[in-house]
This record gives sequence, structure tokens and C-alpha cells, in this order.
Amino acid sequence: MQHIGIVICEEDQKIIERSDINFVDIFKTHLRLIDQPGVLPWLETIDPYGDTTFNPRQVGYLIKDLEKLRILAEDEKVKVLTDQITIFASKILPENSPPHRYLKFIGD
Repeated sequence: MQHIGIVICEEDQKIIERSDINFVDIFKTHLRLIDQPGVLPWLETIDPYGDTTFNPRQVGYLIKDLEKLRILAEDEKVKVLTDQITIFASKILPENSPPHRYLKFIGD
């Protein structure tokens, strides 16, 4: 089974915290919504097979996409996962974190 991990890391890629969430479940749902490109532009940039890194300023936009996805999602599990990812990603917002922290999606 494919896995897309989510971590918080420092500038030198040292992992500070690892999430237990497999982003694949969200990715499958949001792929169905990408029939309309631009609806979730920041989620669209996540590479399921490579690594995708967001800085603290970009994470704010990613969180807005997650909030939109939560509204669009019909599956309760996706809503819960979206909430969990939002909480995890919020840890690196400038007001919540020291500088040089990044949110990284590690593709399979």
C-alpha cells in the first residue's frame, strides 16, 4: 500500500516530529476534486511519489485548501484526517514555531 508521510523538519532536513497520518487517504479524495483544476491549488502541488516541502508562509495557504477540502468531502474519515493534518501543519505557522521549520510530505 502506498504511503505519504508527513513530518516537521528543520532547514537541514532533521525531522523534529512525525505524524502518524497517511496522506494517501486525503490524496485519493482530493484527486477526484481536481477535475476542476485550481479548486485546491496548494494540495495539487503535493507529489505522491516524491517529497514536497512547505515553508511556514505556504502552510497558511495549504491549511486553507484543507479547510475547503473538509467542506467538499462527503466521507467523515476524510473530514477527521483533514482536521488532524490542519492541527499538525499549524505547528509550523510563524506564530506557533521558531524559524526554519518546514512541513514535508514524503511520497512513496
